[in-house]
Amino acid sequence: MGYCYSQSGRLLCDYCGTEGARKYRCPFGYCQPVAACPACHKAHAEHFGRAAHRAQGCEKRHLQFAAELAERAAAIAAGEFVLSAGLNAGNDMVHAIFSSATGEKGKLIPRAIYAQRVNFSSCMTIAKFEELAGHALPDAPASFH
Repeated sequence: MGYCYSQSGRLLCDYCGTEGARKYRCPFGYCQPVAACPACHKAHAEHFGRAAHRAQGCEKRHLQFAAELAERAAAIAAGEFVLSAGLNAGNDMVHAIFSSATGEKGKLIPRAIYAQRVNFSSCMTIAKFEELAGHALPDAPASFH
């Protein structure tokens, strides 16, 4: 989702579309800021406070995301190889790159297994993918294409 701007380059309100809006951030830093003009900000004040964002789950999801990033950083610092990228390798395989504090490794992962990852912020290691696959994963070619 993006923002709308007038032809003169001014931010438009997400509620009424008038020029001169400003962005209001989530108090928990989780969801995208909302553009609102002064009138709509006042008229919809209940949408901008901590209570409204807490009710939408922003605080809980922000804390969960921060914990996932901390787990990932700790695993990388400990020398574990954590999923950092993936590209279709054909034949229902994904060429995955795993990063650690010591470098990178490439592995070929069946697409169905790769699809079971939670997201890139979660700590998906080679060992976790091998556990899902039920066998050791083959090394990927040196080039990532």
